[in-house]
Amino acid sequence: MVWNISMPDAEWFVPGTRGLESVIREVLDTKVVALDTETTGLRYMRDIPLYWSLSWESKDRPGFFRRICMRADTMPFFKESFRDDSKDWVFANAKYDMHMLCNVGIELTGRISCTQVMHSLLYEEESHALEDMAQQILGWAWKNDFKDGFKSKEGPGPFLQRLEREDLPRLVEYASNDAYGTLFIRNKLKKELEDAITWSLYPDKYKTLADIFY
Repeated sequence: MVWNISMPDAEWFVPGTRGLESVIREVLDTKVVALDTETTGLRYMRDIPLYWSLSWESKDRPGFFRRICMRADTMPFFKESFRDDSKDWVFANAKYDMHMLCNVGIELTGRISCTQVMHSLLYEEESHALEDMAQQILGWAWKNDFKDGFKSKEGPGPFLQRLEREDLPRLVEYASNDAYGTLFIRNKLKKELEDAITWSLYPDKYKTLADIFY
């Protein structure tokens, strides 16, 4: 992965990794968390997460954003966070990722923010793909060399699992980029939606595009 920006180091955790307990506590104590999944495929009702990534702004270090990739077998350790109805979960494609989570028995009770929907309210005619939004909204650009791997005969699941065995840093860098970029896109679009005054039959309730989105 090649970016035109500098980023904090990506972190990798599996069950038993030193520091995982601290991550679990920090996520529980954080209100806005971006989440992304890497899955066995794209079938809504059948595929499941193999890896997942989180990104959030550190409370102890304002302006510093963590980006973390984990194997999916760490998900049960975060069940208290998943049940936190005060949390705002941020997705690049909430419909897809929430299906993947539900396929392994995880339902989120907090508020959901989907950057595709946020972006479509402001930029209807533009592409809502993550990389395109990052380029348009943030001026970020990166070269994604994973697309050929996903389309190969090997298939996305075996391709990702082989990377874990053979080239773990490449997998962690790729997966954590999505959650990290999604969080920054959400923050920028949230401000734009809040600033976008709109006409409504119910002006006391719907004054901006942010009101309509939520």
